[in-house]
Amino acid sequence: MSMLQPWKVLPAALVLALLGCQSTAVFTHRAAQAADADAGTPLQNRLLQEVQRWIGTPYCYGGRGSGCMDCSGFVQQLFAALGYQLPRTTAEQACLGEAVHAPEIGDLVFVHRGGRYTHVGVYLGSGRIAHASSSRGVVIDPVEELHRMGSLHYRRILR
Repeated sequence: MSMLQPWKVLPAALVLALLGCQSTAVFTHRAAQAADADAGTPLQNRLLQEVQRWIGTPYCYGGRGSGCMDCSGFVQQLFAALGYQLPRTTAEQACLGEAVHAPEIGDLVFVHRGGRYTHVGVYLGSGRIAHASSSRGVVIDPVEELHRMGSLHYRRILR
């Protein structure tokens, strides 16, 4: 039986330790697509209906009303319509709920880049998200659109 050589074990142990310390789950868009449920709960269905109300709303930084809104303002207003009071900023919203590995309808989708959360949207199922794009306003896009911006983190708020 051979002895384990510390210089070969240490890098693997370090990687495992660091991965175990993450507070949010990070996934690719393929994981999101594989996790979809065909039918949502009544609350998820209400969320999907509410999203339609906001499609086409123009983008403006700091906005959170019918005239214009940014990404976190959109999420805040969307969830307020469902009776959930969310904080205003993307960074504050990223602290809510629980990290999930398999996103479901209504889960928040965060873009993490450069050591901070830079964007938020809402997972709609079937690999789609609703979010406020700085160039197109509130839109529905494939998850891949956000994945190109950085690593994705999913958090569940709806119960």
